[in-house]
Amino acid sequence: MTGRQINKQCGMTLLEVLIALAIFAITMTALLSALTGLTGQQTQLVQKTFAHYVAQNRLAEARLAEQWPSEGVTRGSAEMANQEWFWVQTVKPTSNDTLRRVEIEVRLDESRDNALVQLVGFIGEIKEAEADNDPGPR
Repeated sequence: MTGRQINKQCGMTLLEVLIALAIFAITMTALLSALTGLTGQQTQLVQKTFAHYVAQNRLAEARLAEQWPSEGVTRGSAEMANQEWFWVQTVKPTSNDTLRRVEIEVRLDESRDNALVQLVGFIGEIKEAEADNDPGPR
């Protein structure tokens, strides 16, 4: 061996560093994109959950009302979770004369075509004589 020392390369070359940075940037972009999608889905699920609560509350109010619901469309709004929710209640007849179909749609924006939630329930008519004899739920 001669008096010269062989220089061993320590560390990475510039090309290796650039390739590593490119791989890291692509990975982080994909990760951030996935997280953004999950955040959007969570927001939509929260909105649908609260809209479902509004629809259930409206159906419960219709069932507890003193009068049997008349056929037709009723619109209104309710506040829940510091937001105003707009509902549309449609009452339709059924093949049974003492039963009505109640459809409730809930939206965040009154002018929006698609409802976040649609709930369907049925309300039976209680006649005066039956109401006096049966204290149970409708």
